[in-house]
Amino acid sequence: MQLRPGQTLIEVLLSLAIIVVGILSLTSALINAQVTAAAST
Repeated sequence: MQLRPGQTLIEVLLSLAIIVVGILSLTSALINAQVTAAAST
C-alpha cells in the first residue's frame, strides 16, 4: 500500500473519525440501556 504525502493525514483523520463515531455510538447505546433499566425499575 503506497502512501502519498498529504493522503496519509487524510486517511489517519478518517480512521480516527470512524473510531470516535463507533465509541460515541457504543457509549450512547450503553447510556440508553442504563436509562431504560433505571426507568423500568
